[in-house]
Amino acid sequence: TDDVFSNSPLWYDLSSHLSGSGTITDIEASPVDENVVYLTRGTKVFKSSDKGITWVDITDNLPSLDVNTITFYRNAPEGLYIGTDAGVYYRDQTTTGWIPFSLGLPANARITELEIYYDNDSVSRDAIRASTYGRGLWGSDLYHAAPHADFTTAQTTIPPGCPITFTDLSTGVPTFFKWTFEGAT
Repeated sequence: TDDVFSNSPLWYDLSSHLSGSGTITDIEASPVDENVVYLTRGTKVFKSSDKGITWVDITDNLPSLDVNTITFYRNAPEGLYIGTDAGVYYRDQTTTGWIPFSLGLPANARITELEIYYDNDSVSRDAIRASTYGRGLWGSDLYHAAPHADFTTAQTTIPPGCPITFTDLSTGVPTFFKWTFEGAT
């Protein structure tokens, strides 16, 4: 539904749009794009870029493990964590696929739920929490790739005294930015 808060929301059945079978174990909407939604079912992870009309299998290199939960990390480029029957896996647009993530988390326990804590003062203090079946609640720092500074601009030749706008393309979690441009302010 696109109108869940109305007195009579209009619901659409999307169950026929996802191929295969099995119980859906979790659904996660992207907090940065209202059209994107992720879904876990059995040993698979799926992504829809059109609110569930079509789905793409993004399981890629995951081992054949039941996937129980998925969460989106908004401070990474499409950062996704999944909880499986044997630990946590992570991927984003900078990784080449899913990677095992067990920093401070159990590497061989059934992960039943994942939640992310966002620190209002520093992205570097964001954390992930994982609940397990029979082994308690765990917490960890998040996966952070090494920071890589990058930017772009539409202009390459700038007349003296004219303003220019830069777009930040940096990745990772830098603790500060400092740009220096020779001969300009």
